[in-house]
Amino acid sequence: MMVVFVVAAAAFSGWTMSAQSAATPMNDLPNPYRTVENFFTLPEGRAWGSTSTVDIDRDGTSIWVAERCGVNSCAGSNRPVVYKFDKAALPTRAS
Repeated sequence: MMVVFVVAAAAFSGWTMSAQSAATPMNDLPNPYRTVENFFTLPEGRAWGSTSTVDIDRDGTSIWVAERCGVNSCAGSNRPVVYKFDKAALPTRAS
């Protein structure tokens, strides 16, 4: 009985694999966005770390960014991790 099950399983798995057609990803649309390097200005001596959150303020023009202290973690750091940037990309608040 076990031999019949193994043969049947092998036959069906081979059939399933051959029944799947190769899917070509459709990504030929133009990208409407562009990368702007170094758009936001951090305070002197700070470098961007891993960004964990970005959100638009209620005023519709400011942006809040949470970043990870210039690296991938703020463990042991007393640096601010949340910044509010104005529409000129300058920090107006840090906490």
